[in-house]
Amino acid sequence: MVASSAAVSSVPLPASVRRRAPRLTPSQLTAGAQLLPAVLFLAFFFLLPAATLFAYSFLTQSAQGTVGLPLTAAHYAHFFGTTLYSHVLWTTLRISLVTTVAAALLAYPVALVMVRTTAAAARAITMIVIAPLIVSVVVRTYGWQVILGKFIGHVAILAFATFVGYGASGLAVALLADTEEAWGSFALMMASSVLLGAVFVAIGYVISVLVRDRGAGGGLAIGVWLLFVLIYDMALLGALVADQGRVLTAKTVNWLLLLNPTDAYRLLNLAGTSDVRLFSGMSGLAQQAHLGPATLAVVLILWIVAPLGAAMALFARREI
Repeated sequence: MVASSAAVSSVPLPASVRRRAPRLTPSQLTAGAQLLPAVLFLAFFFLLPAATLFAYSFLTQSAQGTVGLPLTAAHYAHFFGTTLYSHVLWTTLRISLVTTVAAALLAYPVALVMVRTTAAAARAITMIVIAPLIVSVVVRTYGWQVILGKFIGHVAILAFATFVGYGASGLAVALLADTEEAWGSFALMMASSVLLGAVFVAIGYVISVLVRDRGAGGGLAIGVWLLFVLIYDMALLGALVADQGRVLTAKTVNWLLLLNPTDAYRLLNLAGTSDVRLFSGMSGLAQQAHLGPATLAVVLILWIVAPLGAAMALFARREI
């Protein structure tokens, strides 16, 4: 019986019955080759630095600043023995755990709905889920770099042109006026002029983000300039004449003036004039407008920050 079983075991199996070693298909090889650069990148720039840092954490630093043997665990003892470090560590781990659990609890119902709903609804849910990733921190940072970089360059050119343009006026002040008040008013006029120019540059960025056509953007920019410089004041003066002080009180007029950056610019310069009663029209409102120079300067700065923020938000929504 033993001999017969041994004879049976020695008989070679047919080729169709033999178990063949698995071979990788061309598609699997291609997928592996595509993953290889990413794996090498993570290994070189993440795993290797992390392993090196972990190894360095057990080395000893000498008085000369060199790091080497002998091995020690004093660094970990100091870390876990310090209340601040341990508190920050456990707080980070707790927040990470809570975030992970909350994300998992929210993800499973959403995934279940996506599986059982229609294709159109699934696509809509997918867009809602990945919407925060579309406007990522990198995109927002890039937008700030682009917008702020161009804005600083434009304002620098504008400031240079303003100082050069006011050079003749500065020479006249130096020859004809020796008082500190005259120099203060002149410096205030130059600084506020740069601020007003920066306001219109920031508004121009909003228009450039909203309108893709250059011709339409240029026309809209001219229209906005005319609105703030001419049309707004004419409409406000007409409303004041027609109202005769019944509805438009002094406080209301103050707020209406702050809604126009050019009026804030005018009032800021008139605040440095000793006798504003010499002026008439819209400029004469400076005597009744109880707005200090600091308030008007802050308003001009807000008129710069608000359009820049709006341009940044609109820029982040555009496809790059």
